[in-house]
Amino acid sequence: MGTFNFFSCPHRFARLRLAPHPWWGQKPLMLFSLFLVLYPQLQKGAEIVNLKIRDIDPVALKKIDEIAKEKGISRQKFLKAQIEMLAFFQQQHKREMELENLIEKNIHMMSDCYSAMEKMNEFIQMMMQDVENE
Repeated sequence: MGTFNFFSCPHRFARLRLAPHPWWGQKPLMLFSLFLVLYPQLQKGAEIVNLKIRDIDPVALKKIDEIAKEKGISRQKFLKAQIEMLAFFQQQHKREMELENLIEKNIHMMSDCYSAMEKMNEFIQMMMQDVENE
């Protein structure tokens, strides 16, 4: 069983280490057993975080390498982007749902305002007809 090197993040966000697990062998095409290891080494006031991912299927790793190569970026940059996107996806999805809810409320309120304006317009026209009939 071989161990892959660390892939340092240029923004000091995380370091990723990929290693196969000696007991379980190959796994399905997904990332397994995320382990965060914090090292309080400060560089420019930021904490460095090491991220180890174990038990990666070699086929999955090859596919990751192919996708990264197609995009013209390194495996580390590709995985970093995927992990960051995963980390913020739920928050972004929540914001989108709140915005959708707000838009629905605005549409409903505009519909209510339109109905009220129609009623006022009918009332004004009725009053004007009464004045003309006198």
